[in-house]
Amino acid sequence: FFFSTAVFAPDGERLYATDGDGGIATWDAGTWEPVEAVGTAGGSRSNSTSFSGVPLGGPDDFMRIAPSPDGDLVAAVPAASFAGSTGLVKVFDTRTGADVLDLSIGSQVNDADWSPDGDVLAIAGRDANGAAIVRIVDRAGETLHELLFDGEGDVIVGVAGFNPDGDSLVLWVEPPRG
Repeated sequence: FFFSTAVFAPDGERLYATDGDGGIATWDAGTWEPVEAVGTAGGSRSNSTSFSGVPLGGPDDFMRIAPSPDGDLVAAVPAASFAGSTGLVKVFDTRTGADVLDLSIGSQVNDADWSPDGDVLAIAGRDANGAAIVRIVDRAGETLHELLFDGEGDVIVGVAGFNPDGDSLVLWVEPPRG
């Protein structure tokens, strides 16, 4: 079986993991019972009831998962975005499993992270021109701020993460070589 990423909810009560079939499986971290399947990036998919029932991963799988601090939303970076073809982040409602936002930053997404208060989402990757970017959006998907990095496509922003107070955003930036 295949899990490309797994992460606990901030309260530690749920485990979110890619289900290898274009969605996100959710387990109760206390009982390890399945709770809810979220998302359907590839259309129809099987509903796995155990870790051993998870199918092999594919291009519709998710590479990064970021649950909001209140547990209401989960942001997910599809494999195609991670590989640099769509630049899309999908945001799902964890109660209904519905896709509530499709956020595009251009051509590639490497990471997404919610602020500690859950009001904003930082998305790191490349814009449509190939420039490194971090876009800050609110829960409605409206852009609040953008950080663009020079380097003619050679700069990479691989990770964006808020500090626990939410007053700083930490970035992993790879400068141009040479």
